[in-house]
Amino acid sequence: MSLILNVPAHHVDGVGRYFAALPNCRLSAQVLGAQNLLVTLWVRGYLQVQGHERELAERAPGSAVISRQAVVRNYKRLGHVLDESGRSRSVVPLPLWREG
Repeated sequence: MSLILNVPAHHVDGVGRYFAALPNCRLSAQVLGAQNLLVTLWVRGYLQVQGHERELAERAPGSAVISRQAVVRNYKRLGHVLDESGRSRSVVPLPLWREG
């Protein structure tokens, strides 16, 4: 699940650190533009996201979730073909990893 957030400037560093410290956070990055924080989390259900949104509201009043984007299933990640459980089934080498 990726969240695009608009966080007041005086809270953005703290909120970014909060998300980055979560074990299921894959990306917490400040970005330029009308929205200033992008967060990607691995979650099992939407209720987990709601909990993080409540924490965001407490930590940074005035924050807004501008967009939520969900990926239902990854079929390949970093060259690994994944099975239904998300475990590596095979590897497709990326061009950067090839020798020669």
